[in-house]
Amino acid sequence: MKRTGCKMSSTDGLFGNGVYDENIKYKKYNAEYYYQTLFNIYKNIQPILDGKHCKKFHF
Repeated sequence: MKRTGCKMSSTDGLFGNGVYDENIKYKKYNAEYYYQTLFNIYKNIQPILDGKHCKKFHF
């Protein structure tokens, strides 16, 4: 980001159709719209995300 001068970074998107409208409350793509789907996919790997294997995960 320093090299390119980018002023923003995003780790999630907003779910909707068409042009963005600031008056609409959009669901967050992974955190809200697909949360249950992602939870079901990754629920069985929880033991490897216990904080002992990777210090970048915060629960």
